[in-house]
Amino acid sequence: MKKRTLSVLVVLSMVISMLGTALPAQAYAPPTPTAWTFMVYMAADNNLNDAAIVDLNEMEMAPSSDQVNVIALMDLYGPANTTAYRITHDTNPDAIASTVFTPPGGWSWATEANVGDPATLTEFVTKTAMAYPAQHYAVVLWNHGSGIRALTMSEPEYKYIALDETSSNSYIDIPELAGALDLVNTQIGGPLGVVAFDACLMQMAEIAHQLIGNTQMLVGSEEVVPGDGFPYDAILGDLALNPMMSCRQLSEAIVGRYAEEYAANEVYGNFTMSALDLLGMFSPGMGPISADISALGDAMATSGEWDSIFAARLTAESFNDADYIDLKDFAQRVNTMVTNPAVKAAAATLINDLGLTVFAKANGPKHPDAGGLSIYMPIAGEIDSVYSQVQFVTDTTWDEFLT
Repeated sequence: MKKRTLSVLVVLSMVISMLGTALPAQAYAPPTPTAWTFMVYMAADNNLNDAAIVDLNEMEMAPSSDQVNVIALMDLYGPANTTAYRITHDTNPDAIASTVFTPPGGWSWATEANVGDPATLTEFVTKTAMAYPAQHYAVVLWNHGSGIRALTMSEPEYKYIALDETSSNSYIDIPELAGALDLVNTQIGGPLGVVAFDACLMQMAEIAHQLIGNTQMLVGSEEVVPGDGFPYDAILGDLALNPMMSCRQLSEAIVGRYAEEYAANEVYGNFTMSALDLLGMFSPGMGPISADISALGDAMATSGEWDSIFAARLTAESFNDADYIDLKDFAQRVNTMVTNPAVKAAAATLINDLGLTVFAKANGPKHPDAGGLSIYMPIAGEIDSVYSQVQFVTDTTWDEFLT
């Protein structure tokens, strides 16, 4: 298990070293397509600056493979601080040795990109994919996360994903994320292989529904993600040693390595991580999972068994945002507590389909019943005003059940 605690002096010396010894941009020659291009979108222009430097060094620790290209866009805190790197193997954890990557035609920015602008995400992924064509593409979104909504304005770092403080606290909301990936899909000729959130609270039914058609597999956490995030040395090491792995296998590796990283430390007993197959159960149109959720909500709304439904809600697994509950655990409790046949049948169908969708998951002991996918279900009060912005609300009747 690696240790990431760095002294302030070490961090400062690393930053100074980076600024003083920037490597030249690499000359571009069209490469032969490889098995994988693995991209990391590191929105660290906020209080995650130091963590980004540590993680990029961690990526360098992984062995290399001529069948895997790893490209990271890292935006650090402050102006003139955005750099894309082609990750190369290096064993020094205190200095970045990777080569600066500039695609043919360059970037639209000079030294500072607004990573809270969805156009920056689209540009990074499409230009990287063109420069390093591959059979499979993975994109990791690295930042704070808050699921489908923002928290209070007193905590501006938690606003959806990809917060950029230097660029007026801009960020990418969930509809913008889907729009950015729509453009990527058009450029690369289909969905990405894997989209993974190295960010808190992002593995939600509403987000999965929004990303229908954008990616084959979706990896993320229902709960907060520890500051250390993904163990990139282990994940990329697995990929380098087995570059012919499928999208499903890489997703399983991310979940498995994440579990290994945090399971042995009781401080992280609330960890969760899961992988979803979006091709089957969140298929274009509505998809079985979203349809199942609508059917369960409709059945509960007319059942008259509100006390039992409320009891199921109160006892279901919930997360750092208490309005997010585990969907499978809730359905199982409803199936047990409610007597209405239509409700029980709808809950059973949803439970079955979730079993087909969540193909890998890992939970700490503080979340023993987490099933791999959460949903917004506030206990009391008005529905968050931003909830209406997600496509899930338009396409399903879940919001009508909530009201």
